[in-house]
Amino acid sequence: WEKGARNDGWDDQFNFDIWQEAAIDSGISFHSFVCKIPFDQVLPWSGINLGVSKEFLLNEREKALSGLITKDCRVGMCVNCGICTAQCRAVLVKNDENIISPVSIDTPSKKVSPLYRSKNIFYRVEYSKSREVRFIGHKDIVNIFHRAFRAAKIPVAMSQGYHPHFRIAFGPPLSVGATGTSEFFDVILTKDIAFNSDILDPWLPKGLFIKNAKEVKSKPASLNSSIIAGTYSFVPLVSLDSEDLKTALNKMKEEKHVFVSVFKKGEKILKDIKALIYSTELIQKDDVWSINAFLSMQPLQTCRPQDFLSGLLPDYETSDFLIIRTGCYSILEKNVFKNMSDGTLKFVHL
Repeated sequence: WEKGARNDGWDDQFNFDIWQEAAIDSGISFHSFVCKIPFDQVLPWSGINLGVSKEFLLNEREKALSGLITKDCRVGMCVNCGICTAQCRAVLVKNDENIISPVSIDTPSKKVSPLYRSKNIFYRVEYSKSREVRFIGHKDIVNIFHRAFRAAKIPVAMSQGYHPHFRIAFGPPLSVGATGTSEFFDVILTKDIAFNSDILDPWLPKGLFIKNAKEVKSKPASLNSSIIAGTYSFVPLVSLDSEDLKTALNKMKEEKHVFVSVFKKGEKILKDIKALIYSTELIQKDDVWSINAFLSMQPLQTCRPQDFLSGLLPDYETSDFLIIRTGCYSILEKNVFKNMSDGTLKFVHL
């Protein structure tokens, strides 16, 4: 990039000489990436045991190069690939004269219920996403948790169908660049284990950790439908003193409408967010001034933190602030909101 490589996805813009020069300056040899891999070289996936031995795969490679075919072990002799064990192997049995189907060697007398039909244990998990991982998007955060559950060998229930996946449901996502001190997801386990942060935290990156895991007796209401408001803290990362922030807040409070530009279905429209801002306050902590705001998160009536900043300080960028979601709230009755974390109530005049 520093040498002038721009828009290299287009053939007419691609200049391989620049890449070669950059590789030489960085001490990188392209040959090491494209040359034949030695059989004894340790590969990134070498630590994963797939059951089939490396020796068998190498032997199959030589047979493939020679045009030799390995017969299916279910109808021929065992080829000692290593996948079968004393407890499980693939066999063929005849159901009738013309139909042959694969079955387990130990076919149970009763159909075994899949994971999604076994005992369901519901957990609501509260976690924190801090500054170290604030630029990781929501989908990647979900994938990180999925990998952590697999690595920790936690028995998570699976969905049914052709593409089974973990039955984990996350709450409203954070914007890229924002942090959250009280985020949530629901997970369904199939075994009664002592699920807590000590099991999952060792498999999570720095900046992402479990705060609380609480078992619930029955399937809880969807987080996305339950959480309808959130408290946010906006900490300036640029030169903005208390008077600047106070003036901007007072101006916003006096306005009858606060219009911001948003994109909807590819079109730029104006959105009035005034009614979606429930409350604001200017606070000082450790000689740092910041703005706290209680914003709507209702479907089709959401005031995103970037929309709030755009309406409050249109001359500044979202990246000029550290955005922290400090709480998620459900509603008990009109004007009364309940904190999803500690159950405290918040009374707001709407």
